[in-house]
Amino acid sequence: MKQVAARHQSPQFLRLSLIAGAGGLLAIAMLGILSRYAHSPFIMAPFGASHVLLFSAPANPLSQPANVIGGHLTATFVGLITRLVY
Repeated sequence: MKQVAARHQSPQFLRLSLIAGAGGLLAIAMLGILSRYAHSPFIMAPFGASHVLLFSAPANPLSQPANVIGGHLTATFVGLITRLVY
C-alpha cells in the first residue's frame, strides 16, 4: 500500500522528554504560585504551548526568545484592544 503522507520525526529520548516535562511543570507551577501571591491570574493557555516548545524543542525557530516574547506581546495587545472595543 502506498503511503500518502509521511513525515520524518527525530527520535525522542526518554531522559530529555522527562526533563522537558519537569521544566514545563516547574514553570507553570511557579506561575500558579505567583498568581496566588499577586492575587491576579498569570496563567493563560498560550503559556502551556510555549513551555512545551521551549523545553522540548529549544533549537526550533518557534522557540527562540524573539518569537515567544513577540507572540505573547502580540496576543496580549490584540486581547486588550478587543476588550476595549467590546
